Amino acid sequence: IGIEGVAPSDRQVATYIQSLNASMMLTNVALVESKEYKVEENMFRRFKLRAKLNKDIHLSKQDIEEIRAKGENLTGVF
Repeated sequence: IGIEGVAPSDRQVATYIQSLNASMMLTNVALVESKEYKVEENMFRRFKLRAKLNKDIHLSKQDIEEIRAKGENLTGVF
């Protein structure tokens, strides 16, 4: 799958990649591209990742709810 995003720095992109690699749902998460760009006076990194879905995973309803809760808590965290 392809994942695109924006982060304040390469460090946050690297942390995000580590978190995705630790996920039970994904494997082989890799950075494809990272470019710096400026909005007004602020610098950001626009990045592209690729990953594979773990085909051997079997999630329960509780697993899915926990994953959603974690995602909601991470929105906008940098």
